Amino acid sequence: MQYAWNIQSEDPPSIFEAILKNRGIPLESLEDFLAPNWEHHVESPWHFTRMREAVDRIFSALQQNQLIQIHGDYDADGVCGSSLLTVAIRELAVAMNVVPRLSVYLPDREKDGYGVAMHTVESFGKNHVNLLITVDCGIATPKEIARAKELGIDTIVCDHHQLGDELPQAILIHPLVPGETYENKFLCGTGVAWKLAVALFEEARVKGFTLAEGREKWLLDFVAVATVTDMMPLLGENRVLEHYGLQVLRKTRRPGFQIIGELARIDLRSIDTEGIGFQIGPRLNAAGRLASAEIGYRALVAETRDEARIFCEELERLNRNRQTLTSAMFEEAQLAMDAQKNAPVYVIVSEHWNPGIIGLIAGKIVNQTGRPAFVITKSNGQYVGSGRGAGGLNLVELMHAKPELFVKCGGHPEACGLTLATQEGIEAFKTHAQTFAAAFFGDREIKSTLAIDASIPFTAISDAFLLELERLAPFGQKNPKPIFHTRDVSILSTQTIGKDGKHLRLMVSHLGSACFSVIGFGMAELGAFLRLGDKIELVYELQFHEWNGKKDIQMRLLDFDVQG
Repeated sequence: MQYAWNIQSEDPPSIFEAILKNRGIPLESLEDFLAPNWEHHVESPWHFTRMREAVDRIFSALQQNQLIQIHGDYDADGVCGSSLLTVAIRELAVAMNVVPRLSVYLPDREKDGYGVAMHTVESFGKNHVNLLITVDCGIATPKEIARAKELGIDTIVCDHHQLGDELPQAILIHPLVPGETYENKFLCGTGVAWKLAVALFEEARVKGFTLAEGREKWLLDFVAVATVTDMMPLLGENRVLEHYGLQVLRKTRRPGFQIIGELARIDLRSIDTEGIGFQIGPRLNAAGRLASAEIGYRALVAETRDEARIFCEELERLNRNRQTLTSAMFEEAQLAMDAQKNAPVYVIVSEHWNPGIIGLIAGKIVNQTGRPAFVITKSNGQYVGSGRGAGGLNLVELMHAKPELFVKCGGHPEACGLTLATQEGIEAFKTHAQTFAAAFFGDREIKSTLAIDASIPFTAISDAFLLELERLAPFGQKNPKPIFHTRDVSILSTQTIGKDGKHLRLMVSHLGSACFSVIGFGMAELGAFLRLGDKIELVYELQFHEWNGKKDIQMRLLDFDVQG
């Protein structure tokens, strides 16, 4: 067993009801969950307390020919949000018959760091920017936004990150600010930007400008990608936006998404959240990790296939480089992890690693060990780090408990960034992180837990059963793919497959019932623990597999334990 198992339902009378219960979905809400409804479940953007101010300020800027500066972020959420707002303001300007003065800035991970940097604000002042709109950042940089105000720049903050001790003096469109009446507290940055775009389009119609009804829905492909890549919960309004956003993405006319799909060899006509998470998201993120996030932005806002292809091919190249770098860095990290194998949280440091990859390394450490991890490297004379959480440890609370340690820090409870000034600062942070984590975990074993929906026999598995499970999609945070467990499974055959023999395939049966194929991606080495005829407990997901025109049921191996 690689994980601790939490089997939530043993032989439930209704497997489907057990799955819903595990996700906190009452039966009386079942139809709403299975059939997301636009009219009933998408909240008005005007519920944001300061949306009216934001909309009026943007209309004023367009009417007065003022320079509007969008400031995004270097990850997929920031890129998608900046792209969405660019497209929306351009369409609004066409409807108003004005030529927008619009500029977009996406920060450099190493030179600028996360958020709005002071030197960037100074450059905006020199360029005579009148209105700054931040997307997926801004809430944690009150001093920088105060400086913008001194320079005569008004600011609208579209963000969703954790709040700091001080809020910026700006028009805040953020679901978490005190007193905010907007109900959905889990929008991604692009989702917040989309709400602003919806309000702008609605106001344009009120003012008599021609904008087709429902035009804002065609921006939901950006929201679908960002909601998944930023790991927002797919419940409530987010589930509805993802449901409709996938429909838009499947028939998108945006050349950038089309060509990303072609180069990744995925069929956008059937794209799901897994395809976004493992194919589209990594390519968009690769730009900000290894080069410039502007490459992803230019790919997404391109209006012709020829223009989009230039940037999409560069994204493809960067993503391949990212994969190579990640493998090499993780091998080094594993050596450093051995020295901290009993620590409640890993703090891994290497001065020569690429700062754009350290978040991926932290994620891989968490996935392999089940423990929280911070990975730190040197950049521009300082030390930058990325953290990934596990076991319920809130990384933001951990950092805020010792704010004096950091040049800056911020993020989400389970994913964060930080900057430290010196090597001594690293040691102080390491001591603090491990003390804080030890107090949080106490005597509990720190190990990743698989939340298993139900223990079921193979006789419960059929095409009809899988089709019923697919009604629970889109899957993602807080609505994961259902996970099942079966005891007394017999091993009929084992083999390694794939170009490099990295994957494991089993043929299994249960108490003489039908046989199923089981695929364990990246699990080839686990085959050494299995023998023909062994009885195991199997933990798996179910999926349809198509090959040579034939469609059958396949199990995706998550974990197992040899019985006896």
